[in-house]
Amino acid sequence: MPVVVGQVDCEALDVIKQKAEFEHSSLSLLGEDFFISNQELYSFVYEELEPIAYKIGMVGKHQQHNAALALKATTLLEERVGQSISRRAKQVGINKATWPGRLERVAKVPPLLLDGAHNQEGFVALAQALKVHFPGKSMHMFIGSTVEKDMSWLVDAMAEADLLTTYYFTTFDFHRAAKPEDLYRQAITMYKKSEPDWREAIPRIYQSLTKDEVLVVTGSLYFISEVRAYLQKNFRMTLKVSDRRQNTSEILSQRYFRLNLELVIASSSIYIGDA
Repeated sequence: MPVVVGQVDCEALDVIKQKAEFEHSSLSLLGEDFFISNQELYSFVYEELEPIAYKIGMVGKHQQHNAALALKATTLLEERVGQSISRRAKQVGINKATWPGRLERVAKVPPLLLDGAHNQEGFVALAQALKVHFPGKSMHMFIGSTVEKDMSWLVDAMAEADLLTTYYFTTFDFHRAAKPEDLYRQAITMYKKSEPDWREAIPRIYQSLTKDEVLVVTGSLYFISEVRAYLQKNFRMTLKVSDRRQNTSEILSQRYFRLNLELVIASSSIYIGDA
């Protein structure tokens, strides 16, 4: 089973290399075997045999890294199944690929985003993406998390990105969901509130925003899925769905480019890993 790896720390990479060697798996590393450069807000250049420009609809440079992993995985897939995927199909797939709940913008003015950042690396990636895409705007972070997470990770990431942020802590219907008062105590900041009823609080907070403020709902993916379904049902938010009019190559390309997932194909398996 080929292994495709993105940007991970040295300790983790050593473990991955040892496991790949034990399993007799080929190892492809971002920055050694394939490359990404010229990263702009919605475009990047991927290089393996030759540099190729791609446009990407997903927000954040970390998603461009994920896209590079998918492109490399596709090359390996083509080799395994003996069937090529056109450059056009790849470009369409990268541009149209979506990941619900990953920096998903469900309202434009003021911006309302859903993002399932739930660990230290995810909070850092979220903060950096917000800094790039919403410069000069104040952030309102609405968080529901599981008990093992530490809210200092989020507060530190937002402070490092120099983002003025107000935090709202809640809970949700899940057996490992943290209590809002526990999350509140973890966050060392003056700008924080406890909001036990997120169904009441999110619409209220959003309606109070100015055009220079952004509401981000983040935390556990279980929480994000609940919020997304609720907003879609009750507020008719603009949530992307698959376009049934897409042609076959576009549909296939989107399937190949669901980012950072394990691809299991009938005749081969490819593992894609990233931080």
